[in-house]
Order: sequence, then C-alpha cells, then structure tokens
Amino acid sequence: MRPAPCAITLSEGPSTDPVSVRPVRIAGVFRQQSALIEIGIGAAAILTLVIYVVGRRPRTARPLSSHRPREEGFSLPAGRVPTDASLPETMNMLSRDRATGTLRVTSGEQAASLYFVFGKLFHAEKDDLEGEDALREVLTWRPVISTLDRRSALPAKETIKLKDHEALPTKT
Repeated sequence: MRPAPCAITLSEGPSTDPVSVRPVRIAGVFRQQSALIEIGIGAAAILTLVIYVVGRRPRTARPLSSHRPREEGFSLPAGRVPTDASLPETMNMLSRDRATGTLRVTSGEQAASLYFVFGKLFHAEKDDLEGEDALREVLTWRPVISTLDRRSALPAKETIKLKDHEALPTKT
C-alpha cells in the first residue's frame, strides 16, 4: 500500500507496514483567527484616533502658586529692566521674580555679568575678577545700565555662596 502524496509516513519499530497520517483541517479555525486579527486592527485604529484627539486638545496655562507673596514694585516682563533702577534694586527685582538668566551690567567702558538661577545670584565675573570680588566692584559703579538675557548659557561654577546678596558689603 502506497501512501498518498500529501500524507506523512511513519513507521514504528521493526514493522514493515507503514502507517499513514493525513493532515486534518478543522473547519472554522482560520475564520476565527482572521476575525481576531480584524478586531485587533480595529482596536489599534480606535486607540490611535483617541490619542490623536486627546493630544490635540488645547491646553490652558494655570497660574502657579507662589510660596512668597509678590511685593509691590517693578516686575521684569520679557527681560526688560527699568532704566532708572539702581543695581541693588534690579537685583532685588530679579530675586523677587525668581528670574533665571544673565544680567549684563555696563557703566561707561566697564562691563560685567551677574548670573541668576531662580532669583539666586550664584556667579559674577568682570574681566579678571570673579565671585564676590567682581560683585563688590560692580556695586560701586554709578550710573549703570542693566539688561537681562534669559536665554544665555549659564556657567557651571558657583562663586557666590551668600544667602542674601544685600548682606554683601560694598567696596569703599
């Protein structure tokens, strides 16, 4: 007896009689698998649509609560510093507004940079001076022009460790 061309022939032990096994097709199995694939594709499409719609929702800005109440006086919108403000007043405004950036200070031909993070002065430099020495020098200048650059790169070093810049004595 010859097995059918599609069949698998198995033989057990020393027997010479081959045993034929024909493939068995179970009706409906392929239909169930394709239905599951269609359901999965539909669910993925719906999920993608939901993510798209939720992601495009307009966001509204909420005011952040401040731990400190705002004091009366100047504010620094868009980095503008009042031209008639003295350097200590400007530094107080930056501290009160919790500003981050570089305050460029000029007086005549002299120039210096004061660096703030969240209103805290952490570094100052003027030519070959750094830290508290540079700050003492800058505080003696009259008159000064100050501009705040909120996008400048900040240095990694911290040369001023004072808790309150007003406690720094000026050079006489």
